[in-house]
Amino acid sequence: MRAHGRIDPQAARQNMFDYHDAGFTTWDLPTITAAEDFIGEFRRQLPLREARALTTMQAFTKWVPATGP
Repeated sequence: MRAHGRIDPQAARQNMFDYHDAGFTTWDLPTITAAEDFIGEFRRQLPLREARALTTMQAFTKWVPATGP
């Protein structure tokens, strides 16, 4: 369960393909979520649909250091 409710991985990937097909090729990943899992599976499937797709796609994530004193 996520803060915004359960995420259906298959629906999420389909949405990502829909956005990609519409020309959105840059992804800004949220912190502390399963976003890396979703983008990883999306990247594995993307070349099956479009051979050069990975050359036009980019993803950004944030490094969140452990909290301390």
